[in-house]
Order: sequence, then C-alpha cells, then structure tokens
Amino acid sequence: MIYPHPGHQKLIEAIPVILGEMERLPVLMLWHMQKEQGNIQVPNSCISLFDDACMDSMLLTIRTLDEFFRLRLNAPKRHEFLKTALVDDLYAEQFGFKEEAPLLSKQRRDELNKHLCHLTWHRTKTCLRTAIRDDVFQAIGPCSRFLGSIVNSGLLQQAPDLLHKVCELREKMLDALEDPHWATQ
Repeated sequence: MIYPHPGHQKLIEAIPVILGEMERLPVLMLWHMQKEQGNIQVPNSCISLFDDACMDSMLLTIRTLDEFFRLRLNAPKRHEFLKTALVDDLYAEQFGFKEEAPLLSKQRRDELNKHLCHLTWHRTKTCLRTAIRDDVFQAIGPCSRFLGSIVNSGLLQQAPDLLHKVCELREKMLDALEDPHWATQ
C-alpha cells in the first residue's frame, strides 16, 4: 500500500484548515496578556473556566500540529505508519515540506495525550501550564517555515486571497517571535 498523494486541488482546499490550527497559537498569550492587564470582560467567576478552555484548546492545537509536522513517508517504520494512517490525514510533507520538525518529545506528547483524553486521579495542570509557553514557541518556527514554503511553492498562484492569508499569518508568527512582551507572558 502506498500512501496516496491528495493532489494539487485537495492541497489548496486543505490550506484553510491548516491556517485555522496555526492561527490559534497566539490566542493563549493574548488571553494571558489581556487577563494580566485587567482587560477581560467576563465575570470573575468565569475567568478560570475561560482560562482552562483556552489552555486545553492550545494544548490540543500543539498536539495536532506536532502530528502534522512529523515526517511519515520516509520513516524507518513506514509500514507501521501505513497501517494506522487515515486517508484524510494531513501532513506537512504532503505539501513538499520535508523538514523534520516534531514539536514535542515523546514524554511531552504522552503528557498531552493523557491530559486531553483521560480523566485521571491526578489531573493537575501545573506541568502543562509551565511548559506551554515553550510548546508555543517550539511550534511557531516550523509553522512560519511551512507557510514560507507554501508561499514559495507556487501552490497558491491561482488563489491570491488564500496566498494573502498565508503571508499575513506568517508575518504575525515572525512578529510574535521577535516581540519580547509576548515572549515573557
């Protein structure tokens, strides 16, 4: 069985889905900056609920992007991957992005899987909260390089509006990497 290439049109149709995931990266930091500045317009009793929802959403995004950036097609255990791969799964390498850019270590991925998919006796967010900033910064570099490769590939030559969105998000990510205030939140 050979993992099928989705084709040019399918790749273009998938770009908004990928952008939707990547656009979530700055949300947690924005939430925390707004909360710190007292700019949150929700009742105090709801702040921790919004905080938890934002945290879990960010963790899920990081986990999703980690899966997206893992190289598959040239993996030593490719036959094992092919047994579990779903035909509709998206991977960066389908777009010609061959950079080995997993975002999470195996231990961290297992932590996120446990937190996101299981209720446990010791459901604590302490280790998750302290490491999430690192997770976000780990994700921004590969995301911006992936978006740059999309721009340079010519894939979106016939989709100027989508190309503009890709360029715009890439600039936001590059700006976030250079913003010292964002980095310290």
